[in-house]
Amino acid sequence: MNKFLKSFSVMALSISTITSTFCFPVTTYASDNLATPNYEVKLMMDTSKILGSNGNLSSDAKTTFDISSSEHMKVQYLDTGALDLNNQGWIVRIRKFDSDDNTGITYKKRYSISNGDVTSALKTADNDGFDANENNYSAQVDWGYGTQTLSFSDNKIFSLDNYTGINLPNKKDSINEAIDNLPGKLNKYLYNGWAENELNNSILYGPYSGTRYIGTWNGLKVELEVYNINNDNYNYIAEISFKTDDYKEASSERQNLINTLSINNWLIKSDESKTGIMLGE
Repeated sequence: MNKFLKSFSVMALSISTITSTFCFPVTTYASDNLATPNYEVKLMMDTSKILGSNGNLSSDAKTTFDISSSEHMKVQYLDTGALDLNNQGWIVRIRKFDSDDNTGITYKKRYSISNGDVTSALKTADNDGFDANENNYSAQVDWGYGTQTLSFSDNKIFSLDNYTGINLPNKKDSINEAIDNLPGKLNKYLYNGWAENELNNSILYGPYSGTRYIGTWNGLKVELEVYNINNDNYNYIAEISFKTDDYKEASSERQNLINTLSINNWLIKSDESKTGIMLGE
């Protein structure tokens, strides 16, 4: 950041406490018309306990979660080497499944939730323009083992003839598509053109190959995703999740899922996320 922008940012932060991230406050957005998020519980699983030597899901895990179908996918992320987008709470993800004709690209803004105070995080997001009137972004509380994060996701699609099946575009084509589909809130987040500049200087994190298993547990649809990471610390990672619109259900079933995973010795008691692992946070 140049000296002018740095000075302006410090001055703005000194007169405003509306945001918990280092960015220019946008007080003109505030509406007090807070978004209504759904909830997604996400827990990491010990792949040494649920996968066979070939990387396939064990029969015990399939039975426990009543796995009825699966599909292959690939995922990759765009960010600078210093993770400048991620450091401002933004994620740019590109993904494709077996069943997809087009490639999906997701732009996600994340806000930390302290001590379960979702309302405070929603107010911070409201000041950034993410409110109940937002039509492009869907609000969600991601609830892990010990932390919660509020996220707003804008999902778009594109198609490139050069990439068949679940193959994802190379860095150049990924950057071009990410910029072509760039949402205004992201590109103007710090200053006009900020995100485009960061994307132009981005590298690819991935692609990572994975399988999504679909099942049913306690009357809820569950998704168990397994990825081949093959880096210095991991060969595979796995995450199980379910969604609900109801906070009480999310809370009670999250504890039940923790209990189920713990009894089977499958739970990783960590808030490390699959996205964080793939980005090398």
